[in-house]
Amino acid sequence: MADTGITLQDVFEAVIREFHSYASNYKNYWGTIPENFTRPSFLYLLTFSDSKRSSFFTLTTRLNLQVIVFTGLDARGVPDMGQQLSILQTLKPFLGQGHVAVKDRNLSFTYAINRADVEISIDFKFEFLEDAVTPEYDAQQLWDYMEHIYINKEELKTDGLT
Repeated sequence: MADTGITLQDVFEAVIREFHSYASNYKNYWGTIPENFTRPSFLYLLTFSDSKRSSFFTLTTRLNLQVIVFTGLDARGVPDMGQQLSILQTLKPFLGQGHVAVKDRNLSFTYAINRADVEISIDFKFEFLEDAVTPEYDAQQLWDYMEHIYINKEELKTDGLT
């Protein structure tokens, strides 16, 4: 069976790919931004992540990702509101579809437009299910965990079953 596990990096890379496809003139920074960074640019930050077991076989993973949009500056040296509105309009097709391709999956998301100081930010929320069974877990281990199997109230011996 192919590995279908999704990592945080997979989600970051998928979102970066989508942003780049709509705004290829923007530079992409992941995690930190240098002191003399290039404008216009996007800064991608992980703001929250957790996983909890939904059932014996599945995990629910929640991930919040913030993208801070650094547009050009106006004559006063503050972010240009016209450019901020323009980039939001440019990204609208992606934001409006509410999903992104990650590996062999299509993850849905919700988003909100907020402020990060004087810049705008786009805050994404992802929630998706993943397999909780590890690759090391196989059919033989399943049989090892079963001490007693009952069929029609009669115990079935598990010795030699594979």
